[in-house]
Amino acid sequence: MQILRPDGAPSWRAATSDPLGLAVLLYIRDKLVIQHTAAPVLPPVYPTVQDKDSTPAGSRLTEQWNQRWAEATGPGGNADLGMESPTSPFFDSTPELRAAYEQHLEPAARWFAPLGRERAEQFMDERAQGLHDPVSEIVRDWQHMSGREPAPFTLTLHFAPVEGHGTWRTGDFKYIVAQNLPRNRGTFIEWLRPIIASAASGQLD
Repeated sequence: MQILRPDGAPSWRAATSDPLGLAVLLYIRDKLVIQHTAAPVLPPVYPTVQDKDSTPAGSRLTEQWNQRWAEATGPGGNADLGMESPTSPFFDSTPELRAAYEQHLEPAARWFAPLGRERAEQFMDERAQGLHDPVSEIVRDWQHMSGREPAPFTLTLHFAPVEGHGTWRTGDFKYIVAQNLPRNRGTFIEWLRPIIASAASGQLD
């Protein structure tokens, strides 16, 4: 969502998504018992992956997975990096990771599909109740309280299918958010409010 000032200049933008790329990476991590060392370290996925490997992954796959996770979630990262086809040239130097994708990409996508539908249904239910999206609601409240237009900012939220209600900052106004947090609208808004206040005021995150 992008909001423009009356003069047509960009004001603020909020990008929220449930990136399948991150979900696939996390599914493979838990399925193959990969030691997660690259920040941010997230808890186990939910729903829990069934039939996990009985022994931890080897060092080469572990290294390659953590490298990919860092590339996907870093400040300039692309959350869809987990979605290349196993035939992509990217995997030429990471054969262990390629083999993991060949075996688990499709099962991971099937595992994630109901979660994506659930988020879409929540979005539609809130619209049916006449509720604004939380970011718009908070920006509107901030404008009312401050009496001025917000400073231009971009907020990026990637929802991850993991246990708990955690949040992980991965860049300026860029976060990974556990999928359970936005299910409680009030709690989600209270977490967002100080972040958006800083952004709208032109302060650093």
